Amino acid sequence: MGNPMSGYCSYSDKPKKIIARRTFFNSFTDGTVKIIDYTGVMGYSQTLSDMKHKMRSIIPYEIRRIKDNSIDERHSIVKVAGIKQDGDMFIEFTFDIIFSSLGKFNISIAQSKSPLLNDAKCNGVLELYYTFPKDTIFKRDFKDFFEWLEKNKNNPYSILKGEGDNMGRVIYAYFRSMGIKDEKNNLN
Repeated sequence: MGNPMSGYCSYSDKPKKIIARRTFFNSFTDGTVKIIDYTGVMGYSQTLSDMKHKMRSIIPYEIRRIKDNSIDERHSIVKVAGIKQDGDMFIEFTFDIIFSSLGKFNISIAQSKSPLLNDAKCNGVLELYYTFPKDTIFKRDFKDFFEWLEKNKNNPYSILKGEGDNMGRVIYAYFRSMGIKDEKNNLN
């Protein structure tokens, strides 16, 4: 009798979806840290040490910690928005920092007009949010974070306080502490 559905559903007649891949400018792995740059801001850096010098001009101004159950239930994602002044213009960047259970950092750098307003790519729940005070915004840069990463790249678990600790919490606290130092300095 044959297949009763044979004329009903023909996969060969359907148009094929063309999925555009996001092209990246540069990527590298240094120890347990993998960085993908979609912007070109890191140039041709191949180590975290090279990255430190490129990140001096990018200033973090907003941080979000997101619990994303679709990736890894143990560690939160940290999204940091930064700006770089280029002449009269300000260019905005988003740093997505993910730590996997395998002990690896995955960092992607993307350019965006409103980097943290749309978390549609992330199926998570916003846990914490912080914006640096405007009067202290130019007193920090991403160089310090990449120095911290370089120092901890060979043994990232040493940063965690215990078996159930969350690396997203640690990274968020690191960035948040930059703002606390600035707030204390302004009080003096």
